Amino acid sequence: MSSFVADATIDPPSKVIGTGLFGDDGFDEVDDGMLLDPPDPVDLLIAHTHAEDPANQQSRPLDFIRAKLSDLKKDNKKLRERVADLEQTLSIVQTAQEWTMGKGMTQEQAHRMQEIKALLEQADRAKKEMQNFTGASRAAMYEKLRACKAALRREKQDKLEMKDRLMHCFDHARAHRDMHRKLARQREEEHETWNNVLKEMKERHQRELRRLAGDPAALASDRRDQLSHYGEQVMSELSALQQHLKEVRSETVDAVILEGDDFEDGLAGPPGGDDGYEDDGEQVFGTTDVFDQSVGGQVAGELAGYVIGAATGPDDDQF
Repeated sequence: MSSFVADATIDPPSKVIGTGLFGDDGFDEVDDGMLLDPPDPVDLLIAHTHAEDPANQQSRPLDFIRAKLSDLKKDNKKLRERVADLEQTLSIVQTAQEWTMGKGMTQEQAHRMQEIKALLEQADRAKKEMQNFTGASRAAMYEKLRACKAALRREKQDKLEMKDRLMHCFDHARAHRDMHRKLARQREEEHETWNNVLKEMKERHQRELRRLAGDPAALASDRRDQLSHYGEQVMSELSALQQHLKEVRSETVDAVILEGDDFEDGLAGPPGGDDGYEDDGEQVFGTTDVFDQSVGGQVAGELAGYVIGAATGPDDDQF
């Protein structure tokens, strides 16, 4: 491999390529034709002096020629660099071919030479792609990056709007769910109430039909209902009468101060004894309590006897 590189570096390009392509008769003539005359020092001085002054940047005669010549020089430089690369690559390839055909190489060496050739071609393509990328692809990449950023910004905005919409939807759904739960509970309560009312009406209607048909069980049930209602009414009236008697007692008997007794004697207690029934006023208290107890017991006894007699009596004349 070292001898191969040495031969590639020792052999001049003209020897490897030959005089038919870029020999003394071809390349030198092209090179001499592409060379330009050296610039005028006065023009260079004027251009260097007035180039940075904005006030002196005015159109001069033959400016388009100067621009054209500048472009031609740049193109010439690029072409020279490309020709040099091609000459070096071609010299390496031709040297490898001479080694392969002339001196005789083994299969492994030939395979290595093919790999080197492929690597050189790949490096040449990579260099061209890099030049193209640094030229036009960078602006395209920046433009694509800017478009991707704008799309990402729009996507974020859309996601925020969608999140707000979903939050509002969830709030409305929660409110509707609560309202539906309340309506369902209210409907169940109303359904249960109406079922109870309907059941009660059916039972009352059946009782009425049995009573009209002369069923003894229906008559006894109606009698018991009437007696229970009457008993509740009597007990409420007795409670009201007892409450009225207590109020009358507190307004009349409890507020009476007998003649001859002062306020201090009333506070000290009755002089007759601890039982308090020797005085006339105290006898009034005892008489009122006895009256209440007697009235209550009498009414309760009459009510109990009436209820028992009505429950045991076969006819309805007791009502």
